[in-house]
Amino acid sequence: SFSKRGKTDIRLMVDEDTYFYAECKMWGGVSSIDAAVEQLLERYLTYRDPFGALIFFVRRIANPQLLPPKALDHLTDKHSGKRSADIGKYPVVSFPVPGKNRQVDLAVIFIVVDEAPPRK
Repeated sequence: SFSKRGKTDIRLMVDEDTYFYAECKMWGGVSSIDAAVEQLLERYLTYRDPFGALIFFVRRIANPQLLPPKALDHLTDKHSGKRSADIGKYPVVSFPVPGKNRQVDLAVIFIVVDEAPPRK
């Protein structure tokens, strides 16, 4: 679906004037976070969009439960995000919108597709 300056991975109509956008990436380290944040905030979300999600698919990583804290630290340190209240079991990070007096809330979701065996 097209939005603003590109094709989004997921777009759902919430109500007549509000959409939910999500960017999906294969986890490839913190660089995956940078690409996903840039796409959502700079290319897909408009000034009216208050929320969205970053969805990461994880393959062949031992201890994937360690990824969310690492990702959240990166989002708050590098991208000026601030932790907000979780939605269900998913953490949310709020980002300031450049040039606007508001923020966008993004849920951070990890989906483990193929977990690697623990290292011995």
